[in-house]
Amino acid sequence: MKKRTRLQNRFESAFVNYLKLTAMLQDDLAAMLVSESSALHWRRNFVRVSVALLEGHAHCLRQMCVVALECSALAISAMERKVILYEGSFDASSRLKLTLRAAYKLFAVQPAPSFKSADWGAAQRAVRKRNRLMHPKTFRDLGMADTTWRMHRRGIIWLMKQFFDFLSLSQAKYGS
Repeated sequence: MKKRTRLQNRFESAFVNYLKLTAMLQDDLAAMLVSESSALHWRRNFVRVSVALLEGHAHCLRQMCVVALECSALAISAMERKVILYEGSFDASSRLKLTLRAAYKLFAVQPAPSFKSADWGAAQRAVRKRNRLMHPKTFRDLGMADTTWRMHRRGIIWLMKQFFDFLSLSQAKYGS
């Protein structure tokens, strides 16, 4: 009984953190969207803020998945288990993908996202671009042509939808 209570408390704490963190990050994004612009500085900031939002979602999901792993016998892959337990071993794109896959499995929500689409490829490129924006080595790292911007935006929106869908599907399945 003590273990169950401890796990419930850990999960509740992780879930509250998830709600608070993602609300703050969503507020940041919403504030940015109010002043949407085609200016290069705005596009760079959109990529930075959006990927931070996605990484925040993924981190919080991993915290919840750690508890779910202790409670569930549902099968996840070795790589999914590793990303949940040792996130630092993976690059940002792999963390996002494997975390989502593990969360959908551990919480038994459907339909799980497909990572075989061009949108996933665009999302991966947006994550790499965010890394170059955060750690620029040349002036080219800070540039973004219109076609590249549209691709990054499409990928970010697709990946956000996968995270938001997880929350909606979980709410529908487990909410009261």
